[in-house]
Amino acid sequence: MPETKTGASIEVTALAKGEATIKAVCDSFEATYDISVVDEILPVTVSETIKNVASNNKWEDSTKYNSFNLDENITVKCSSGTNTGKYYSKDLSWRLYSSEKGQLIISSEKKLIISVTITFLTTDSPTVKYGSNTVTSGSAVNFDPSSSITFDVTSGKLHLTAISVQYK
Repeated sequence: MPETKTGASIEVTALAKGEATIKAVCDSFEATYDISVVDEILPVTVSETIKNVASNNKWEDSTKYNSFNLDENITVKCSSGTNTGKYYSKDLSWRLYSSEKGQLIISSEKKLIISVTITFLTTDSPTVKYGSNTVTSGSAVNFDPSSSITFDVTSGKLHLTAISVQYK
């Protein structure tokens, strides 16, 4: 049966991303191991059209919906307002209004979001911002990994028709 010793220590030193040294010391015994992480967490991309979101969730025309799940990790929600968050079957869009300070919030409790692509109609001349940057329909917006990303509708109405989120 192994003998238990008091006063033993383990020291872990982070070297670089995915690498570390582990040093174990007990009495006159010392062992040092260099380790590296072999499996990198690869990004996952989840994409959906508002048409499919509406169909899958049985959304009704001209009805307000505050949020939906893209998958088990990603939630998409909008800020409150009288009309912000309404679904319209006429153009298969989920609308957010600048007059109501509309915000589109993408979040995850377990994962880190690294990129978002929103696709929207240019009807009603929407201006969508991420921070101070203007967002173009269909173009990916990349950022440092985060659990929540917010887009602001600063003018017009956003007719969101699709969304794609990359996370890890």
